[in-house]
Amino acid sequence: MGTSITRDLLGLPSRSLLGRYTNVFVVFFLSGGLHVVLDFVQGIPMQESGAILFFATAPVGLLIEDGIKALWKSLNPPDNSVPRPMWQRTLGLLWAMAWLGVTSTWYFYPQMLRPQNQALVPLTLANQVSLPMLAGIVLVGGAVIAFVFEVEV
Repeated sequence: MGTSITRDLLGLPSRSLLGRYTNVFVVFFLSGGLHVVLDFVQGIPMQESGAILFFATAPVGLLIEDGIKALWKSLNPPDNSVPRPMWQRTLGLLWAMAWLGVTSTWYFYPQMLRPQNQALVPLTLANQVSLPMLAGIVLVGGAVIAFVFEVEV
């Protein structure tokens, strides 16, 4: 649908920056609209849902990241024979986690205010296991998944 809107309806070339980012925005905006409907089904009034704000700002995070990457590449031409350093991959991961950590509150906060939505996940061990133990489980589980699926950080 995003391509239909940006290329067919608006007539933007798909290879242009404007076409690409408009397409990304449309896709995230439509996803936000779908999530507003899902929130409404859960009893969250449409005017209280943070879905549109959360999903519509995701492209802003991508735009910032792409801008910083382009600036970095212009100042430091990449050597394609050498893999990207771990600190750059780690910084990218931290950026994505920070952006989602800040913006996801707009989406999850209205859900957490509803008593019937207190359990945003179907099962939690948080009350039975200590926080350091949960952190260890997450870290070890992430390392296993990264190893099994040969994930690059």
